[in-house]
Amino acid sequence: MCSSDLYWYQHQKDMSHNASQLYAKVENALAKKDPETVLETGQLLIKDYGRTTYAVMAAMTMAKVEVDAGRNDRAKDQLQWVVDHAEGGMQDTARIRLARLLLNDNKLQEASHLLKGIKSVAYAADYNELHADIELAKGNKTQARELYQLALNGSTGLLRDFLQMKIDNIAVDSKPTETK
Repeated sequence: MCSSDLYWYQHQKDMSHNASQLYAKVENALAKKDPETVLETGQLLIKDYGRTTYAVMAAMTMAKVEVDAGRNDRAKDQLQWVVDHAEGGMQDTARIRLARLLLNDNKLQEASHLLKGIKSVAYAADYNELHADIELAKGNKTQARELYQLALNGSTGLLRDFLQMKIDNIAVDSKPTETK
């Protein structure tokens, strides 16, 4: 190994170690219910170590803190950063969480568009449920019911019960009203 390779390896190792230390501080602040430290340390981590997985995890944590504080616009910014900088499961998780916030703001087209970028089949049930929620918000009850059924087929436990309730609610809403 030449000296430039050793330098690069040591540099990468130092960067990872420093990012890890900062992320540990984010986790500790979260455990202590200190949102300001979570946000400050997370921003520093993103600024200085934005290419690391620790920065992605910090942005996800910061988004949670912002949602808990009722600052959904700031949470959306954090989640969008993850969508733009992460790959794989973290990116898909951020897409789903961001799409839910957009749905909450009645930005249905944006939410639908964001969902189209989900790549992992591991998120199929979440994708189908959220897609169904969007279609239901658009008034497309038949499509929503079909998507909820797809989500139900890929789910287990309490989520199955919740999805069945959503399907049943559409069926109740879809019944014609009787006239006397």
